[in-house]
Amino acid sequence: NAGLLTFPRTLGIILGTNIGTCLTTELIGLNINRLAWPLLAAACGLWLVTALIGEMKLMPFRSASYSTNTGGAAGHRWFQPVRSAAVIIAGFALLLIGISVM
Repeated sequence: NAGLLTFPRTLGIILGTNIGTCLTTELIGLNINRLAWPLLAAACGLWLVTALIGEMKLMPFRSASYSTNTGGAAGHRWFQPVRSAAVIIAGFALLLIGISVM
């Protein structure tokens, strides 16, 4: 009402807070916070495996498209999506840990 934001710009804020509050309440109601620590450990382990194989070029197996120019990672395009998924899962696990601490 003070004219600081236009009405269309306030919709994102209003809907975001509403969805965030409802989602937090649902997560508390589902009582899945007991899975937070195992989920965090699994996500960190998955990230570590992709880091060891991808970054340090530790290849337990060679694919058909093995190339010495790229360090052997040409046939392993699944590194980045799996690593990103591990970070997302770890963030969700940390969110569950925060909810259980509250």
